[in-house]
Amino acid sequence: MRADDGPEGRSPKNNFICHMGHGFSAAELDQAQMQQVDRTLETAARMINERALLCQVMQGVAHDHGDADFAFRLGQARREMELKAEAVRKIMEQGWTALGLRPAP
Repeated sequence: MRADDGPEGRSPKNNFICHMGHGFSAAELDQAQMQQVDRTLETAARMINERALLCQVMQGVAHDHGDADFAFRLGQARREMELKAEAVRKIMEQGWTALGLRPAP
């Protein structure tokens, strides 16, 4: 990514060129990046929650089969996933600093 000198009369800080040569305004990049960050965090939260659920189910099976050590480790892993899921949720709830960029005319 590099700043583009852009057409005459436009500030270079408002135009960017990616490594493939595609041009973007700062507003377009800002919106696209934050949407991708949100989608990535949502995916991470979902995967962490699924792992916590898997650990919970496996813990019950291990307990039912008398494997207390494995059940204990699965319980630790579940609690770890729950803490990580909470951390991701807090990040998502904080929102993002608005840059106040407007689309190019």
